[in-house]
Amino acid sequence: MTSEDDLPYQPVPRDRNAERARYKKNFDSRGPLKQLKVEFRKQWGGEDNWYTKSKRWANKQIFPINHLSLGLIEWLWGYWVEAKVKMTMDDVDNQAEAIVDLWEEEDAQPKPEIIITPSEVEGLDTIEIKSPWQRK
Repeated sequence: MTSEDDLPYQPVPRDRNAERARYKKNFDSRGPLKQLKVEFRKQWGGEDNWYTKSKRWANKQIFPINHLSLGLIEWLWGYWVEAKVKMTMDDVDNQAEAIVDLWEEEDAQPKPEIIITPSEVEGLDTIEIKSPWQRK
């Protein structure tokens, strides 16, 4: 081992706390550290519609553009929800009309004729069922 007297220069006494404070932010004794910043967003469930795609796009833009585009997207969201509800309600109305038409067709078909007459045995009735398509 060499002593400090054998070195061609004399080391300056160090204040370790001052060095730590100086290199605390993003630096170490070898120079600047490279920072690794990873951001990801995951859509959990549901469909990735225009709203989620456009919000993701707007958040990636620089300040004035992202702020204005997010405001525009939120404003359009209200109109989109109203239109989507109106379209869904119209679809439900059309389905209800189709079901009513189907029921009316089923009601229009001839039904069998049921004849109940009292029989000779007390408490027991005679039941006749006649099909409508074989009547003459």
